[in-house]
Amino acid sequence: MMKKSEVVLEIKCIVIENDENDKEILEGYISKIPYLKLTGSFLNPLDALVTLQSQRIDVIFSETTLPELNGIDFVKSLKDPYYFIFLSFERKYAIEGYDLDVVDYIIKPYSFARFLRAANRVRKMINTGINGSYSRLTLKIKHENRTIILKMKEIHYIEGMKDYVKIYTPHGFSISHVTLKELELILPKENFLRVQKSYIVNLDKVFSISVNQIVLKPGDAKIPIGGLHYKKQLFDIFDIDY
Repeated sequence: MMKKSEVVLEIKCIVIENDENDKEILEGYISKIPYLKLTGSFLNPLDALVTLQSQRIDVIFSETTLPELNGIDFVKSLKDPYYFIFLSFERKYAIEGYDLDVVDYIIKPYSFARFLRAANRVRKMINTGINGSYSRLTLKIKHENRTIILKMKEIHYIEGMKDYVKIYTPHGFSISHVTLKELELILPKENFLRVQKSYIVNLDKVFSISVNQIVLKPGDAKIPIGGLHYKKQLFDIFDIDY
């Protein structure tokens, strides 16, 4: 019997923690959360720069009191936008941290439940496209012994076939044992819309809309539009009379 696919949004993160024991605890917490992928763990913020410059990183979990450069100054030094979650024994940096729009400020010692709450918060922000992170998101689909990683922005549309889906990109399509409903729940709602019982489309790929059909670019794929409920959502988004 075929196993159900595991579908997650893969969020890449690094850890900057100057205490070896605290670093190991944090690494352990991250390993328990399926959608977080740890790509680097550092005792010093300056050592993290190479990874930030060479890889796509979404989230930085960082202690505020660090050698050579504290967490607050490290945030200020970075040109690219990242989601920051601070972890600290010190409360004095909290206000300044929130002024820098960090996602969360966790006071040590903290439980896994508290950490999970922060991780879910950043996941929700990424799912809704806050800070433009949609352009860096990937969709990871595990199916039996295969892992398919797709760039979210390259997905044109998804076709549902009972317990399976076809995910269409410029490179063709991938088939996975997962339902359309499950994908609908985790895809960024700002970018993807279910337009019919069997179809989800990437709104950025819409070329034209008629009464009963969407044409996507490039490739001119034609997607049927469902009943009034689907049509109202779609036409409202594009400010079209129906």
